[in-house]
Amino acid sequence: MSLPSGTATTELLHRSASRVAAAGLTCTGGVPHFLAVSGRSRQLLDRWNGMTAGGAVARLDLTGMRHRAMLAASAQWQWWRHVTASTPTARTWTELLDRVDQDPDKYPLSRALRDYHSQSRVLAMQMHNAMPGQPWPLPLADIEAFQAGQHAYINLAWLSAVPADGLACHGGLLLQPDSDRLSDRITYLRMANAHLQQLPRDAALVAVMVTGPLLPLDS
Repeated sequence: MSLPSGTATTELLHRSASRVAAAGLTCTGGVPHFLAVSGRSRQLLDRWNGMTAGGAVARLDLTGMRHRAMLAASAQWQWWRHVTASTPTARTWTELLDRVDQDPDKYPLSRALRDYHSQSRVLAMQMHNAMPGQPWPLPLADIEAFQAGQHAYINLAWLSAVPADGLACHGGLLLQPDSDRLSDRITYLRMANAHLQQLPRDAALVAVMVTGPLLPLDS
């Protein structure tokens, strides 16, 4: 969530909760999502172990966050390639859901679930994730992004590092993906990062956990 320049640190969480409440959402608290710049911890919200739930853009290491995300994504994609070697390209869950929507009588949800989870590539990922203490779990939700290639997966990590699942812009606009499809995620991330790029350094960013249906925020 972005808040206007000059918002006091003590007001960050309250202002954020008020913003999401206007959309029928509930703020359950701040999340240590941002990498903090060293020093001046009093200017940051809930600083912990080098992370913070929010503060002025100038006090957040957004470049460092993106770099870390890219490194992790590169390693994760390499693991995915190793785990799924020799398996054919999988049909995505959204692809099968489209078939259900087109003709639920001929292709019911139960069959879509069976067809999806019986694919060798999906099974390989599930078996990998089932290993106790797995250091590099492979999210099934990312299968479309994995299959787009290493470069695409790393770029997706860079784009996702700061805005995460949704971004409430000051002024009322709530940005979020229209669906789980990779194309919709990319559209959201392009818009969210464009908003982040134009923020002044004294504007504030806050990461919060919310519950409830996602609806447009009142301006």
